[in-house]
Amino acid sequence: AISPSNFVLTNPEILRSTLEQNGENLVRGLENLLSDLERGRGKLAIRMTDMDAFEIGKNIAITPGKVVYENALMQLIQYTPTTDTVYERPLVIFPPWINK
Repeated sequence: AISPSNFVLTNPEILRSTLEQNGENLVRGLENLLSDLERGRGKLAIRMTDMDAFEIGKNIAITPGKVVYENALMQLIQYTPTTDTVYERPLVIFPPWINK
């Protein structure tokens, strides 16, 4: 964290890029930081994906349902049945809880 490569004035590559771009790279970085803080309501919530890359119905599907339980780590979603008959025993799927 305290590595010289993490600071503009001690990282020749970043310093060169900053001079070439007249500081635009630093402005973009600050805008990203402010956006992450705004999304996290004051806490740093770093984006893990491009939020504009997904559009419902185009490249992402949705299924009707509701959140029946939620905590800081996960949401338990009960999906609405798509057929008239359903199994009595529920199916529970646990995707990886990485980056939560």
